[in-house]
Amino acid sequence: MASAPSIGRLFAELTGLLRLVREQEGHRAQPSAPIIDSPSVKTTIDVPTAGQDTDAGKKIVGRKRHIVTDTHGLPLAVLVTAASAPDGTAGTQPPTGVAATHPTITKARADTAYRTKAINHAATLGIALEPVHHAPATVA
Repeated sequence: MASAPSIGRLFAELTGLLRLVREQEGHRAQPSAPIIDSPSVKTTIDVPTAGQDTDAGKKIVGRKRHIVTDTHGLPLAVLVTAASAPDGTAGTQPPTGVAATHPTITKARADTAYRTKAINHAATLGIALEPVHHAPATVA
């Protein structure tokens, strides 16, 4: 019986496929300016309560996905936490993965929730993490 591949191996294979997709679209294989954000999502009743919590700002009970994508929306790194995990703290882990698999990345953008801790950590990896301020919503 064959053993299941590790998450690390699967993500390495996915990274190779993403490079091929980028090249087929006429872009460099290595991404250059990713963005990180963290949508909170509701979980089903099957999810153990130990792996979820409440995102007070969004009033969602569930999990949070800290996702780093390239400019085409292709995933470069993913971290799943309880919805209550602060972006600044949890946001230190995805840039570490990006730096390891995409060493050419020197600049990234992030939601303003990724504050000082994430920005300082990214800097130690050689990545300038720039917070992006959203324009206030307008009502027509």
